[in-house]
Amino acid sequence: MRMHEESGKILVVDDNDLNVEMLCMRLKRSGYEAVGVYSGPQALQALEQSEFDLVVLDIMMPEMDGIEVLREIRKRYSLDELPVIMATAKTESADMVKAFEAGANDYVTKPIDLWVLLARIKTHLKLRQLAKEKDEFLAIASHDLKNPLNNIHGYAKLLLTIGQEGMPITKDMRMMLERILQQSRVMLRIIIDYLDYYALQEGRLTLAREPVNLCSLVEECAREHEGAAAVKELSIHLELPSLPVIALVDAERIRQVLHNFFSNAIKFSERGRTITARVETLPDGKVKVAIHDGGPGLAPEDFRRVFQKHAKLSARSTGGERSTGLGLSIAKRLVEMHGGTVGCENHPEGGAIFWFVLPAAKTSSHNESDAASQPLNASGTSPA
Repeated sequence: MRMHEESGKILVVDDNDLNVEMLCMRLKRSGYEAVGVYSGPQALQALEQSEFDLVVLDIMMPEMDGIEVLREIRKRYSLDELPVIMATAKTESADMVKAFEAGANDYVTKPIDLWVLLARIKTHLKLRQLAKEKDEFLAIASHDLKNPLNNIHGYAKLLLTIGQEGMPITKDMRMMLERILQQSRVMLRIIIDYLDYYALQEGRLTLAREPVNLCSLVEECAREHEGAAAVKELSIHLELPSLPVIALVDAERIRQVLHNFFSNAIKFSERGRTITARVETLPDGKVKVAIHDGGPGLAPEDFRRVFQKHAKLSARSTGGERSTGLGLSIAKRLVEMHGGTVGCENHPEGGAIFWFVLPAAKTSSHNESDAASQPLNASGTSPA
């Protein structure tokens, strides 16, 4: 999203016509571009049709109150992508608690003190611009670091290969080279996440769609994560239909989604538990991929923010793993680019399930009973 001139473009939402007209007029006199709407649905429609830098949103509205509107806004925009200032009566402290839980940046009380509102608007637009500049800096830095890291990774891999072909190499040297490989892969993943996130923000990322067997893709991704799973003594169990499930997708981008889901599952699973990946065809012909981890599950407050940029969840990684906080946000955007949806839920018996649904190009079976369980052992390999 872009800044509109120096001041910013503000959406004012209130069911009282006079309130909207007066506030828009005063904001325009203060140098802002202001647009007023009179209901929650109108606000969401305005956000679909145009770009705004900040929203002033009344809580008490008929049909769709401000809290509901805010929840819908946060499904699309993070707190720093689109700041929202709530307007509330002084007696509505309970509503303000709900608003902050739903993702409000700030609030003002009614009747609105213009000078207080202007100060808060200025602050949040400045914070928004700083966040944007930080993202731009990280994208540039990531781009400049990618090639040197690729070289480090490549040379370490070459030295290990030479060692396997007869060149003298000590056990300690091998361990150090393997450590260099592991850490360079982690750093490359961080860099790729930043570059992809910025490409998504700028609308520069495109899809190369082709018919892909999602079952094969899930199996490949599971094997790619066998090493990380084995470190925590985790087993990966696959539940795949006996016949191919085909979707028209960009294979590398869906692989990236799966990588983020598997990495997230490994990150939060407790040692010795099982991660289950399932592919199924839904009654409406769409296809669903779900990954069930062996962790504690999601806290109620996690559900609204789990797919947001730099989301901080209640649960902590079980092995000290660190991440950019961008993986699930990128996964959501990539799935939506394919016309699909993502979601998460807690399993009744424990753990969290992260899933995505895609339109199917064609499916070979609509019967869930065709699923064939394929357990993987701790090293991630499937029995013959």
